[in-house]
Formats: sequence, C-alpha cells, structure tokens
Amino acid sequence: MSFSSGQLFESLEGRSLMSATPTFAARPAPEMHAPQNEAAISQPILHAANRNRTLLGTWKGSVQANVLGVTTQKISFQLKVTKQTATSLTGSITVQGVTYKGTVALKWNGQKKFSFTYSSPQAGGTFTCTLKGGKLAGTFDGYGGGFVIVGKMSASKV
Repeated sequence: MSFSSGQLFESLEGRSLMSATPTFAARPAPEMHAPQNEAAISQPILHAANRNRTLLGTWKGSVQANVLGVTTQKISFQLKVTKQTATSLTGSITVQGVTYKGTVALKWNGQKKFSFTYSSPQAGGTFTCTLKGGKLAGTFDGYGGGFVIVGKMSASKV
C-alpha cells in the first residue's frame, strides 16, 4: 500500500474512503437532553396511575397507644402533606401540640398500603397504613415523652 504525497485517503476502485460528507447531526436533537439533577430521576412526580394514592392535604387522627404495654392512651395527631413524590412526603406532623417539619421517605407496599417514618430527639416513629376512601388505618410504632409507644392508628382527610 502506498500513498502519494498530499493524499489523505486510500484509493478504493476510483472512490476514496470517507470521501462522502457525513449525514449525521453534530449535536443531539433538542428533546435529547440530560435531566437538570439526579433527584428528578430518583423522585418522580405522581403519574396518572398513582393519583389515587395521593396523601396530599391535611389528615387528623389518633393513635390508641399502649404505653409500657399496660396503659392505653389516645394520642391525637395532625399530618399535613404539602408535597408528595413516589418516594417521599414533605410537610409536618403535630403531636400533642409539638410540630415536626421536613421530608421523609415514603414506601409503598402494593396499591394502597404504605409506610413512613419521622424522627426527632423528642419523638418519632413509623406509621404503617392503608389508604381507603379518604381514610387511613394502620399501626404506629414509635417513641415520645421517654416512652415506647405502640398502637393502632386512624385518620381522616379534612
């Protein structure tokens, strides 16, 4: 194989390799772009199939709690959900006059059953609930006031 001076491409039966102008675009099409941040991938918004699983709004309820396994006490709470993704809830929960704010992980187990956990130095716990017709029912397992609190919970959307 020999090349003459000034020849960049090998001659192929009267044609030159790569002599044609490329027909591909030098940049991606406008609809092909990277997401602005990784959170947009890991926490998608509610899609049409999940709209019936929305927890957005204000919920009022109570926990019938067993404190120290002996005493049954009714503990009222108010849950305000201001933002929801497929994997998180943002808002506040008020228990016995104390409000806790933030974003917590949301875990769905089937179409209507879910759980979330909130935590602070003073109180916290896990709600495991079923959503049915604007009502929540389930269990609470947590702590508060120096006690371990376990019980059944219920709440209604207001």
